[in-house]
Amino acid sequence: MHRALTGTQAFDCRTGEAVRRGDGFYGTGRHHPHGKHPQVSAVYSLHDWFPGGAYQPRLTRFDNPFAAAPFPDDALPCGGHWGVSHCDESWVRADWLIGAEGRIAT
Repeated sequence: MHRALTGTQAFDCRTGEAVRRGDGFYGTGRHHPHGKHPQVSAVYSLHDWFPGGAYQPRLTRFDNPFAAAPFPDDALPCGGHWGVSHCDESWVRADWLIGAEGRIAT
């Protein structure tokens, strides 16, 4: 899920820095310098959902760093939250704001 949203990780040979290739649902690229899908502010992912299963389902929120408007924090509670941890004029860094929960037995 994370890679589908953020794209494939790569390395810039000139600087040795980790970068994203721009092939994810979120991100920037040649045709989207200000970010892709700004109308989508967040995507939720449901994990371990199985009626009668051994684990409680977990809900994780992935914010779009390039959204036109932020998703309201109190709209839907989640166990994990990934979003913008640093932003300036030249780049955006996103990371886990609330670490994704492990499996919880019922």
